[in-house]
Amino acid sequence: MYRTILLRKKIIIISDQYGRLGNRLHLFAQMISYSTKSRCEIWMPGFFDYKDFFENIKNIPVYGVKHNFILQNIDCMEFFNSINRINKILHSSRFFRKLRSEFYSPADGNPWNYLDKSNFKINFFNGFVFHEYMLDCSKVVQDISYLFQPASQYIQDINEPIQELRSSNRSVCGVLIRQTDYRSWNDGIYFFSSPQYNEFIEHISSFFKKEEISFFIATDEEQPSKLFKNINCMIRVGYPVENLYSLSKCDFLVGPPSSYIGWSAFYGNKPLLTIEDYDNFMQKNIKKELNLISC
Repeated sequence: MYRTILLRKKIIIISDQYGRLGNRLHLFAQMISYSTKSRCEIWMPGFFDYKDFFENIKNIPVYGVKHNFILQNIDCMEFFNSINRINKILHSSRFFRKLRSEFYSPADGNPWNYLDKSNFKINFFNGFVFHEYMLDCSKVVQDISYLFQPASQYIQDINEPIQELRSSNRSVCGVLIRQTDYRSWNDGIYFFSSPQYNEFIEHISSFFKKEEISFFIATDEEQPSKLFKNINCMIRVGYPVENLYSLSKCDFLVGPPSSYIGWSAFYGNKPLLTIEDYDNFMQKNIKKELNLISC
């Protein structure tokens, strides 16, 4: 095995578990785009807790690996834990510390330049790729879509709510209500109450006839049952992978800044209206905004 690794092209091992599902999907997609340019291999063992959500990820998620039979026989969680132990050893050595790249804020610099300059055969990547350094993934959309195709057991729950909503309305708007961690994250800058989300949805509805639009609402908390009674909608709490891909099947998406709904928009190639500020969003002409995004 070790001889095989030594003969490989440059390998980037994503050696931590930065964020939740949305962050890790975006990170792997970015790494796939980088791999096609640099012809390196990408290993993401820290994805082990989400890999069973996806049809075409059998063990350690990898990209750019021609002969994957060795990695497919390694336990993904054990491998990730071993990588963490190796990282601690490397961190204690001045020389091997250069193997490790850590990016936790834009101030850490351009990660792609760092990886390009590295002369090491194996590089350990920690953290995330921030917006300032995002690569264009359009050339690898097919590979990304294949790799992150939802597993078959989730397909019915992904499709059913959207099909039901479409049976009575021409358009379906997907809405993300994210409240649990957003109450405190970044001093609650993107936290909005349930009544505020109801106002956002009613504002969107005002630009459509009632028979034209319905809403699929994905939320991380139970919502007051009577709050959305005047809206043609379906609300689903939890269901992390099902809601992620149900959103991708809507006609357009609305939600606070989040890698979760960002992935739905990317995967489904759908317009995304981001709510960063209550007053600003309530002043928007929704149809005009959608036309601008589509241009």
